[in-house]
Amino acid sequence: MKILFPFHDCVALRYFMPLAIEAKSQGHTPLFEVTEGFKYNGVSIPDNSAQIEALMHHYDMEYGDTGDVCVTIEGCEVRPEMVNYTLTVLLDYISLYPRYIDKVDYVVFPSRWFVAMVSEAAKKPISSWNTGAQNCLDSNIQNNPKNLFLGSPKYDISLDRDFICQKYGLDPEHRYTMIMYPRPENRRDFELDTICERIIAEGKIPIIKSRGKHQFWQQDFEKFLCFYDMTWFPPTSLELMHISEEVVGTDSTAVKESVMMDCPMINIPNKNYRILEEFYEEDAKSRFLYTESSSNRILKHMEENV
Repeated sequence: MKILFPFHDCVALRYFMPLAIEAKSQGHTPLFEVTEGFKYNGVSIPDNSAQIEALMHHYDMEYGDTGDVCVTIEGCEVRPEMVNYTLTVLLDYISLYPRYIDKVDYVVFPSRWFVAMVSEAAKKPISSWNTGAQNCLDSNIQNNPKNLFLGSPKYDISLDRDFICQKYGLDPEHRYTMIMYPRPENRRDFELDTICERIIAEGKIPIIKSRGKHQFWQQDFEKFLCFYDMTWFPPTSLELMHISEEVVGTDSTAVKESVMMDCPMINIPNKNYRILEEFYEEDAKSRFLYTESSSNRILKHMEENV
């Protein structure tokens, strides 16, 4: 079976690569179609383009523009002439699902929880969520037969502490706590110095992660160990979580990543509403997420339905 992965945004690599690697190991033919994108995570940025080439070479992947199945992210780059599976990303589907549900054959959610929570999202005190969630409900998201609950390939990766520490210039003998850097508009109210002092007092070293579109304050960048995304695959955030004893977040959707990575998250609320609140509860992975290989489950579904 030929499986096409078209993309213009390098974030897609976090989801596509594990699935493609597993598909290739099972005798399928993954094909990548790189289109065009000029944002900080776009495929047309020279550094990103170089990363793509390196990944294609390292994993012996091929380029192409057609196949039996098309795998996309949130309905972007759908191919009408093919069977389309689209993968959801964190909570982005709340605003996007109604736009693509009629264009795809299947929508892959991490678990049933992400569909069940939409009715609660409609009640959150933020207008974009209210509208998006209601539009999802109007699109029959809670009972749509296109919905599949097969996990997220992003977490089907194997990580090595020594390799990660070497990659980021860290000492594998040290203890680390990862901090999810707040958005620039929330930084002033985030007591980063106090948090780091407490971490250091516990004998650990704070390592701070942000995204390219959320720049570090210069004084923070100079004072602490600060990292942007060094590679799209494996994802820098998952690598730094892997070597950390815990994560400090601010009502971040990264709590899903921390649960999947078995890295406890300490939450410092900075919003007037909670998101993914249940994920802070005990046994959240087995209760609200999943423990099996997502890539294997998706490929099995393809083999039985395409």
